[in-house]
Amino acid sequence: MIIRSVRISEFGKLKDIEINFSDSLNIINGDNESGKSTVLLFILYMLYGLPTRKTAESSADKARSISWESSKAEGQMDVELYGKLYRISRSLKGKGSTSEVSVFDLETGK
Repeated sequence: MIIRSVRISEFGKLKDIEINFSDSLNIINGDNESGKSTVLLFILYMLYGLPTRKTAESSADKARSISWESSKAEGQMDVELYGKLYRISRSLKGKGSTSEVSVFDLETGK
């Protein structure tokens, strides 16, 4: 699977961010506290959701993931798998709720 792009609507301190990846090596560079680890956590969130087991690490990740302004975590990620393009959308609205996820084939819309 190749990650083509991520669109972060709201996630932690990040809002309205789009990152497009190239076919070669991609490096996310920035100052301390600029959101590099949050982008990585967003990619993990898109693939797996937020952890439901309560551990110190998972609680910290969940706290970092929820938008600081609206208590949401949502966005999209376009991926390529076996030559086909898919869009993964995930949304969590509220700290106690579970996330909703959908996967669309970008060619057929299904």
